[in-house]
Amino acid sequence: MSTDVLLAIDANSLIHRAYHAYPLSLTTAYGEPINATYGFATMLLDVLLRLVPKYVVVAFDTKAPTFRHKEYPAYKANRPKTDSELIGQVESAKKLLKALNIPVLELSGFEADDILGTIVSQVKQDYRRQIKKVVILTGDKDMLQLVDDFVHVLLPKGSFKNLEEITKEGVVAKLGVLPEQVVDLKALMGDASDNVPGVKGIGAKSAAKLLQQYGTLEKIYSNLEEIRKSSKRLANLLEQEHNDAILSKKLVRIKKDAPIIFSLQDAILKEFNYKDAEELFSYFQFASLMPKLKKLAETLGVDTNATNKENPLATKEFTRWAEGVYAFLVSKEAAYSKFKFDDWYKKLSSKASFKRVAVDKLVTILEDVNNLQEKDKTLRKIIFYKDLKDINILDVADLKLEFANSSKIIFWNWWRFVLDVVEKEEVYVPKIAALQYPVFDPILVAYGLSAGRKDLGFGQIGGAYLNQTAVVVENLEKTDKLKALLFISLSQIEKAQEIIELGKDFWRLV
Repeated sequence: MSTDVLLAIDANSLIHRAYHAYPLSLTTAYGEPINATYGFATMLLDVLLRLVPKYVVVAFDTKAPTFRHKEYPAYKANRPKTDSELIGQVESAKKLLKALNIPVLELSGFEADDILGTIVSQVKQDYRRQIKKVVILTGDKDMLQLVDDFVHVLLPKGSFKNLEEITKEGVVAKLGVLPEQVVDLKALMGDASDNVPGVKGIGAKSAAKLLQQYGTLEKIYSNLEEIRKSSKRLANLLEQEHNDAILSKKLVRIKKDAPIIFSLQDAILKEFNYKDAEELFSYFQFASLMPKLKKLAETLGVDTNATNKENPLATKEFTRWAEGVYAFLVSKEAAYSKFKFDDWYKKLSSKASFKRVAVDKLVTILEDVNNLQEKDKTLRKIIFYKDLKDINILDVADLKLEFANSSKIIFWNWWRFVLDVVEKEEVYVPKIAALQYPVFDPILVAYGLSAGRKDLGFGQIGGAYLNQTAVVVENLEKTDKLKALLFISLSQIEKAQEIIELGKDFWRLV
């Protein structure tokens, strides 16, 4: 049951905070940075489930200069260039919001703060009786100037995951001033993150003390001589930086009259296409967020069993089939029991026979494959390794699978095998060291591309490319799908070598 709450979200500030809170190594299995999007999605779902608001609106900054830049060209000039890994994630966050049917607002020449400040002003004027309260979700403390009995702010506290709801009393406890004095406080102390000058030499405590005594920036300056009697230094600082203080107040004040018209009806948290959202979360590989997504859908009365008519290829059935085909190439369990989806696959599975071998026999096989002529690029064998006593080999030479990297073997857990041999079977180390790396280990490559992820099972790796390749694979004859899926996924990983500048040292591991 939704509550009569308007949740207003300052997206850029949260995405930026999430980018620095989560490791950059958190990527998809195909190497796309996803740490900021994941953090934003996590907080968004948590807050939606916590508040169950009836209305939601999200504001973004734009790249265009704002009125503040025109007033003060040095505004935010000290900020470093935005990381390329972050830029694309802003668009990813917008895609996520679109999938959840949440409206996004942005206005050239104005910051997200100004959009939200204007919305709050219009809500107070036009919709006060329809809304219990407004909750602003942001990572920017400037928004505290909007707090009153009707407007609260949710700020990340400590860890990005923890949120603190700040009321009017909370602002006083946190800053030592009333919400309506926050603008004056920032005007005095400045803001290094936005390159707002303030009054050099006056910090948060001194500024708060002055405002507690005199109320506003203007009254502080009208009582400058009284201040000089108690602190000549403080009076001199205020006098010297008078122009900067007045300018700073203009810069930090959130506008409440941006040229937008807010419609409460448009902000209703509506039903969304669950399959579209699920598909996008799958693309981002947000497996841990799927339960929260489903819970949100159920809370809003969304049918989680509805089919996606617009994209029939992006179905669970197809995804599971494709992952299963990939899994067959690397897993004894998959070949025997887990994945049986059609007659062709069953027939192939029934013919498959893993042969268990000892370590010395495996080394001989590796040496034999290594001695094949370089022109022979046929994938020869699939090796599934569990431990030194359980090594299983499947010969797939008849599938005629060829790859640009000339791998002759797919070895599931190659590096663990090497470490086990080094620890327990030293006699084989020289032989392994002499091999010219005929092995391709999907787990090693996936880890190299996305070291922040822990869920590197064959399902995640095999299904990572489905959103890009579903149409290609689906249009092939079934006898060719096995080759196509494996070739596409491995070739994508090969292309990623250039994208993330992996060197030869990494490829020596695979």
